[in-house]
Amino acid sequence: MENGPSHEKQSSIENPRMFTTDSDIELAAQHLRRSRQIQAIGILAAVPIVLIAWAVAANLLDLDFIFASRAAMLTCAPFVIAAIFSPLLLRYPNEVRWRGYVVQWFIIALFFNIIWQMPPLVFRFLFDPVYGGVDPIPTQMTYQILWWGYHSSDLDYGYLTRFWVLAEVSFWIISALAIVALVKLWRGREKQAFTLLGICGALQLYNVLFFLGYGGIVGLESSGKIFDNIATDSVLAPILYWVFNLLWGIAGVTASVLSFKCLFYINKKRSEEGVP
Repeated sequence: MENGPSHEKQSSIENPRMFTTDSDIELAAQHLRRSRQIQAIGILAAVPIVLIAWAVAANLLDLDFIFASRAAMLTCAPFVIAAIFSPLLLRYPNEVRWRGYVVQWFIIALFFNIIWQMPPLVFRFLFDPVYGGVDPIPTQMTYQILWWGYHSSDLDYGYLTRFWVLAEVSFWIISALAIVALVKLWRGREKQAFTLLGICGALQLYNVLFFLGYGGIVGLESSGKIFDNIATDSVLAPILYWVFNLLWGIAGVTASVLSFKCLFYINKKRSEEGVP
């Protein structure tokens, strides 16, 4: 039964109730382990190596730091994309892949909230505006390369504008709701969890569209130029802006759709088994 107290303690993200046979549950656990391995290789291994390589190259070859940072972020992008969507690419049953993607996307989103989006806002004294009249120095390049590439491309991030603060805080609210949903999923309340995760994914897409809309509409009204928040000193700037914004929007809406598909699958399964 859905609310049986004996099952409540046994349920977890790796022992899902949406699967009723031991073989399905084992497949779900295997899928999570394999996709986690791919994500760890891509995000925790490949991305730091790429960033370190570009930082070293910039210092040794006297490269322009802004160019090196942007190039580093673009070099990292394929590894991030592969890590995010890897749960959908593994050869497992659809329901297993849907569930794995949803769980792991929201964990990845939280991870990037913590390491990429929170530091510039929480430690603003360490993140001088990238176009504030002071050129980046080698020491900044070393510990800020993860941020310089995108922040020098999207000037709302670069200048740490009030709109940027609003957009970031609103994304944190979505992340807080996602944490609540993941806790519910861990406790076996799958219907509630996938409903909330579906809403969170839709809100992530809304957040991205709001961010893009501000850049287009407000920029047009204030300067007569669409997306005047995108730096124009290099072709790499708009590429970075669109790659990462579209990536977050696509990942979020995919998570939303698959969350509701998981919810539909659970309801269908319960109906077939005669479980309320």
